[in-house]
Amino acid sequence: MEKRGIREPSYWFDTWRRATRWQRAVDAALAPWKLSHTRFFLLDLADRLGRKDSFKQRELVKESQLTEGAVSQIVRALEDLDLVDRGVNGLNGREWKVRLTSEGRRLLATVRPVVQALAATFPDE
Repeated sequence: MEKRGIREPSYWFDTWRRATRWQRAVDAALAPWKLSHTRFFLLDLADRLGRKDSFKQRELVKESQLTEGAVSQIVRALEDLDLVDRGVNGLNGREWKVRLTSEGRRLLATVRPVVQALAATFPDE
């Protein structure tokens, strides 16, 4: 009887599967805080970019390599959770400025160790 499925290993496919498993594991671990893998990633990135207080939303797009639409949607969701503040840039009314809130910083302090512990248990392949 022939075994169905992929017959030969593929670096690209294995990498994709591992990334998908990681994303699902982070999604599950952070669900109690209404965070997903991508929300956590952008919140963490916002913290690192926001060391100077606020920053342009376009910086999140550049650093994350996500689309402007995706970043805008995720930042809006983080804003709804009171994790970031967003407002129009006073120098350029077409641009958004983003700032991590104190609640966002507090939540990051709680969930970063969760993600770090998960990473420590994630198998190397």
